[in-house]
Amino acid sequence: MSGTLAILNVSKGDAKLSFDKDKPEERAYAARVVTDMLKRGYAIVIEVSPGVYERVKAFDPNTCEYLISGLPQEATAAPTRKRGRPRRRVDAATTSGVGVARAARGCAGDAW
Repeated sequence: MSGTLAILNVSKGDAKLSFDKDKPEERAYAARVVTDMLKRGYAIVIEVSPGVYERVKAFDPNTCEYLISGLPQEATAAPTRKRGRPRRRVDAATTSGVGVARAARGCAGDAW
């Protein structure tokens, strides 16, 4: 399986990040890119089920999984974290997503 992340950016143009979780060099590169994007303030949104999108809060480079807040609707398990909202894991190799740079978020109403 291959994960795909479309990266939208105004200054450098759009790009696409694809990787295979079974190839260590591709997995390491994807982890480095996604972690850097989150540090720089990119909004990464993934499709967790048909028509349902969630914002990524963190990325686990060891397992190549996106971490998103909240529990699924049907989950009844207790939260694993003591403070804050619990985080779910979504496999990055099987999920498509979109990353939007901070500069691409639009403009204020008075800018035009």
